[in-house]
Amino acid sequence: ASFAAAPAPGAKVCVACRSGRVDADGYCENCGHAQPRERDHMEQELDAVAAVSDRGLRHHRNEDSFAVSSTALPDGSPAVVAIVCDGVSSASRP
Repeated sequence: ASFAAAPAPGAKVCVACRSGRVDADGYCENCGHAQPRERDHMEQELDAVAAVSDRGLRHHRNEDSFAVSSTALPDGSPAVVAIVCDGVSSASRP
């Protein structure tokens, strides 16, 4: 049996077999599994808040979007701003 070489540091690792390197077309060079698209799972962490969005069951791609930012209020106290858009499939710029 032949085994795929271990992925180089910094290379994307297959979500299915956890040992193969993902090629430029988005497939594992070890098991051939198609990898999730970049928008299928999105994460953003900022200070004490985090946002996560995953592709749902109805659409073939993730139709949700979010933005998280931090700022200071006029009095100097910290504030976190979060915007969540659920199901933006009909928007011109999701």
